[in-house]
Amino acid sequence: MTWWWTEECRYVRRGERSVKGKFHVKHQEHAPKDRPHAPFTSELSNDDPPPVSMGSTGRRQRGSRGSDVERDDGHRCRRLMLLGALLALLVLGGAAPASAHAALRSSDPADGTVLKTAPRALTLTFTESVGLLDGSFRVYDPDGHRLRTGEPGHADGRADTARVTLPGKLDEGTYAVAWRVVSADSHPISGAFTFSVGAPSPTSAPAATAPTEDAATRTLVDAARYTAYGGAALLIGAAVFLAVCRPPEEDPALRRPARIGWWLLLAATAALLLLRAPYETGEGPSAALDPGALARTVTTRPGWALLARLALLGAVAALARRTRALRTVGPVLAVALALTWASAEHAAAGPQVPVAMTAAVLHLLAMAVWLGGLVCLLTLTAPGRTLPRTYRPASPASPSPA
Repeated sequence: MTWWWTEECRYVRRGERSVKGKFHVKHQEHAPKDRPHAPFTSELSNDDPPPVSMGSTGRRQRGSRGSDVERDDGHRCRRLMLLGALLALLVLGGAAPASAHAALRSSDPADGTVLKTAPRALTLTFTESVGLLDGSFRVYDPDGHRLRTGEPGHADGRADTARVTLPGKLDEGTYAVAWRVVSADSHPISGAFTFSVGAPSPTSAPAATAPTEDAATRTLVDAARYTAYGGAALLIGAAVFLAVCRPPEEDPALRRPARIGWWLLLAATAALLLLRAPYETGEGPSAALDPGALARTVTTRPGWALLARLALLGAVAALARRTRALRTVGPVLAVALALTWASAEHAAAGPQVPVAMTAAVLHLLAMAVWLGGLVCLLTLTAPGRTLPRTYRPASPASPSPA
């Protein structure tokens, strides 16, 4: 049996072809010891690559062919995917549970209290800082009528409190208070309690006085939030895959996940910006058409984060065709995009904000590199596609056509 040394550094039998369909035999003396030596014939055309120098061990010398660089790129790509998966598992497995939304710590007057004299104001204290709305307080008298109260504010300048002044004279009976605020992680919370002046009312307090949450608005906001995460994973993960793995051939299919992710993230961010006001107030989606509501949203921290995300997406679009510039500033844009989530959610509300925000950014980037890179790998290995040479595993030589 005769074996031939090909440019793919593999032995094939006489009459078989290498992957490229050509024999490029260099040195017959380096055949394996367990395989017989045989004379070689090879006709090299002008289009064929130059001969490959062989060392004393019969192996290709490092750096002697461009395929060595391609092989290194393939190993680097696999190491990147493994590192992304391990980082995601470490962050998911080792991170502490995310802090919950703000909770009501105490109220003045307390729930169910019977007071001898009417209070001048209502004060709520929460476990973390909260944002106030125009309708953060609704106070109902014993007959179920809503009282006119002052503007809500923070007590003594403390961000974890909410206070509202009451009318000067309150009749005897039980009063119901419904409240709604926005916690520091951008999620609205609400509740209700009662207090009595003089003596409790013979009838129970009005039911369902707390602000309710519109189901349609909540569904749309959740859908937009998860779509934004998916878009970020496709955009960042596909960009990292293209920049680090560097496929040897320009494949439009590999750029498609990044484009899809960009459009998904743009649409989801715009939807979140419009739905922010009705989501906080508990109103229906139609309230998003109010220009005043949008004007209030852009003055809040979540609104700033969403506007910054839109600006970053514009920068990505402007640099999309400038590959070299995008590779240079791409890591900065990816970190900045991750910060638009960390700065407006749980990470910005805890006691150790820098540590929490750093962990949140790493968590999001690890998720994006892992999932986005996985989509690119599935795209490369889709049925009917030819795997680029950098990622093509060594396979037995195919027989020569007759």
